[in-house]
Amino acid sequence: GGEMEDGPGFFYKTTLIRSDSIYNNALQDETFGPLAAVIVAGNEKEAVEMANQSRFGLGGSLWTQDLEKAEALVPAIETGSITVNDLLRSDVRMPFGGIKDSGFGREMGSEGILEFVNQKAIRING
Repeated sequence: GGEMEDGPGFFYKTTLIRSDSIYNNALQDETFGPLAAVIVAGNEKEAVEMANQSRFGLGGSLWTQDLEKAEALVPAIETGSITVNDLLRSDVRMPFGGIKDSGFGREMGSEGILEFVNQKAIRING
């Protein structure tokens, strides 16, 4: 990977990068290209810590055959959405949105409509 495609335009082939550091730019920035950056963790705790060190938090996916382990890990991963053994995709019936530098608030789902209103507590003494 990482090579330019033949023909017009500025396209490069799908590329996989293995990094030894979470501070690699490919792991810290949105690349908007056919690039996947991978870093190997020594254990689950280290994997969650590395994932949470990202300044982004739109979504993630956890891949495991042990669903009990997934239930324990999912709450610890700091993202707006997460899937287990599936790719992340939006569904109009479910709230979608990120945390950290991936945005704020939710769209879609019943929670999404609340982004368009200002909920106000009112107390009248009288």
